[in-house]
Amino acid sequence: MPDKKTLSYYTAELRRIEESRQADTEKEVKKIYKEILKDLNGFLGNEYASYSNNEGVLSVAVLQEKARYAKFLQEVDQHLNSITPKISKTIKGTVQDTYNAVYAGMVDAVTKSVDDEELVKNLKGLSLRPEVMKRAIENPISGLTLPDTLEKHRKEVIYNIKQQINIGLMTGERYDTMAKNVKKAISGDDGRGGSYGKAMNIVRTEVHRVQESGMMDCAEDISPSLEGSGLIYTATWRNMGDANVRPSYRVHTSKGWKTVIRKTTANHQKMEGVTIRVGDKFDLGNGVFAKCPGSSGTPENDCRCRCYLEYELMTVEEFAKATGKTVDEVKKEFGIVDKDKSTGEDLKIDTPSNKMQNYKPVTVDLENQNIVKRSGKNITVSRLTNTQNKVYISSEAKIKPKQQQELDRNITSVLDMLKVKDKSIQPMVAILSDYEMANNAVASYNPIQNVLYVRQSLLDYNKLPILQEQLACADDKHSTILHEYIHWLDAEKYRTKNGGFNSPDDYSKYINELRAKCKVKLDNAGIDEYNVLGISEYASDEYKYGKYDETYTEYRVKKFLGE
Repeated sequence: MPDKKTLSYYTAELRRIEESRQADTEKEVKKIYKEILKDLNGFLGNEYASYSNNEGVLSVAVLQEKARYAKFLQEVDQHLNSITPKISKTIKGTVQDTYNAVYAGMVDAVTKSVDDEELVKNLKGLSLRPEVMKRAIENPISGLTLPDTLEKHRKEVIYNIKQQINIGLMTGERYDTMAKNVKKAISGDDGRGGSYGKAMNIVRTEVHRVQESGMMDCAEDISPSLEGSGLIYTATWRNMGDANVRPSYRVHTSKGWKTVIRKTTANHQKMEGVTIRVGDKFDLGNGVFAKCPGSSGTPENDCRCRCYLEYELMTVEEFAKATGKTVDEVKKEFGIVDKDKSTGEDLKIDTPSNKMQNYKPVTVDLENQNIVKRSGKNITVSRLTNTQNKVYISSEAKIKPKQQQELDRNITSVLDMLKVKDKSIQPMVAILSDYEMANNAVASYNPIQNVLYVRQSLLDYNKLPILQEQLACADDKHSTILHEYIHWLDAEKYRTKNGGFNSPDDYSKYINELRAKCKVKLDNAGIDEYNVLGISEYASDEYKYGKYDETYTEYRVKKFLGE
């Protein structure tokens, strides 16, 4: 059994070390901004001494009169461009070092907390994959990757300082006024605002994000090693427990300090104590989900967030208690199989054969990537290298070697059922995480993109009957895949005849014509509102809404699978 106190101690120690690293970075950034201010003041002092008029004023007119204006602006650029890249380099270096350190530290913490020799051996062989680190470090917040954010900030620093200098030249300011306004642009009235204040926001937000992401990514990689151990690797959300946990914050008024409630959708007070299995996502409300604090992709939840996760190896009973579920619900959800007390073997369940096989590993080709769009969001998917069919996977989705092979075989079987001879024309299959699917669909086909989306949960045979329970032939592993490939075949016939979907009008024309044809075929088959439930619950629901293409597809699934 794991020593929970030991795991808690080592993760807390890991956070303390990384907080020290962050503090050092903040000092370094502050030093760079002081260097910027000192350098600019020195440059401006020399310019005023050399070119100001008798009243000590330096203006555009004065510089132009002395043919110095263009050169002046050029030298301002040179001074800023020689220093500002240091800010980006310092922040990015800290972010990379933090991620590396917490990933390795998390492996070490779990290794020291368990007494299972086989598990410890597996964990020691665990290493950080470069593509995972790159994705984590450059993870976009508000549509910007970390390099984008740093470059945007660098340009803002230069723009704000140059704007302040230009205003001073336009109004003809004296040196002391110019220097004061430049300092204000750099660090604000109180020395903590301006461009420096924004840099501190970036440091605290990004370092916090990769600290939490590094721990979670490592925990996800460790989790498969626990299969069969009876333990569940869990994460519990913790906030700082003070008056600055959003949506509340402390402000100083004329009457002293006061707690105020922000006008924001973010509420981290309600997240305190919420427990999930590692790899699942926390529901932050308002359609926002995150694997860990700082990774939701929304500024209101991520910027300067101080929340953290508490990791624990729980038994099924402990996890059920922590989440308010029953033990049976947890076992069913995670596919945990009880042992026969007399033989020690797994109790029989209705799943595929468990014979030992050598499955090809799940590897992706990062040089073969595509962007797919799901619920308005762009998702990058990479080609699985060990599948015969065109199967891609997002970085958020996780599958096992056996699941990869079963899916590939099922796709081939379905194409054979549909008598598709030229398999090169098949659609791209994109495996997405449950979160990325964004609705309750188990799978779906998009004829415009020619992409077949598959929810990763569909590949878990313990969950398959539940996920397909409203569909035709719910117990057949081919049901959902066959359903979506029939949709693809319908769309392929339209593409062959009409040249594809070149506009929204093309899709409207296609779907309206298809539904009309499907209604006729359903009528000819004797299917109506009174007996359609005999096909499936889903077929019946779609029939009521006039989506006869869905109903007829379910009808065909039932025919193909022999029911």
